[in-house]
Amino acid sequence: MRKKCVIIATIIIIFLLLVICSYYGVLFFTKGFNEFDYLFLNIVGDAVIVGIVTHISSKNIALFISKKEFDRNNKTNISINASRIGIMNYSCFLKNYENQDVFFALSDNKRDVFKNVYKIYNYLISTLQSAGLEKQLLDTILNAPFTIDLYEETNIKDFFDKMFKDEFCTNKYLNFEYLKELLDENDINNLQEFSEIMLKLKHYEISNLNPNEGCQLIVMFNNIVACKIPCLPNQKYDLYAYYENEGNLEFVAFSRDYNSKEYATNIMGMKYSNEDEHFKRATINLKDFVEIK
Repeated sequence: MRKKCVIIATIIIIFLLLVICSYYGVLFFTKGFNEFDYLFLNIVGDAVIVGIVTHISSKNIALFISKKEFDRNNKTNISINASRIGIMNYSCFLKNYENQDVFFALSDNKRDVFKNVYKIYNYLISTLQSAGLEKQLLDTILNAPFTIDLYEETNIKDFFDKMFKDEFCTNKYLNFEYLKELLDENDINNLQEFSEIMLKLKHYEISNLNPNEGCQLIVMFNNIVACKIPCLPNQKYDLYAYYENEGNLEFVAFSRDYNSKEYATNIMGMKYSNEDEHFKRATINLKDFVEIK
């Protein structure tokens, strides 16, 4: 900008000097204004006017094209789809919980439950080393919070109580005695609450379809921010949501326009509800799934 001002000032000074030289007959000019002077000044004036108009027009056209290109390449294009695929076992839960592209929309107290259960699973699988049939049984028990709706027991507390009393488990396999000692009442309560969440957890697949520009996606439940997802260009994300009460789940994307000003785009909104899905219960016993020799 400073360079342009210097150039314009220089041109104005040169023009004034030429006018003065023409008037006083300096250099090749004759004293006073004659037809040559008028012609010369007219040519210079026309050239200046044409230059200014051309510069302004070119700048406006270039700015218009640049803005249109920016708007075309940076259009917010977020796809959000509900998925039937949930978290089916503890390995999947640990993997998703550690994945930076997976997000959870939960109330604060439920986040604490997830954090505690994550610690419980990490502790158990690192402490209870097993293989073969014993590992199959241990995996079945650890996966109970995700599949308890298919068991005869109606909750995790009853399930673990039965397993700890089952002579088949406690007498034959040493790890189940350790498991009984490692899980205290508070751990069982966390697993119980965690199981209730898992059975009703909603899964959404989120894709940023724009290959050039990212955005900040804000997920809100009843106008309270649940989580923030930094949607990078051409990337996919997973969102798992759970709330006890019905409410409105909204997705709002924040981006920046051509002038670097932030603007918001309401991607979509939906009613969130935790209606119970009824399954036909089955009587399942661990002995039905393993071969005892």
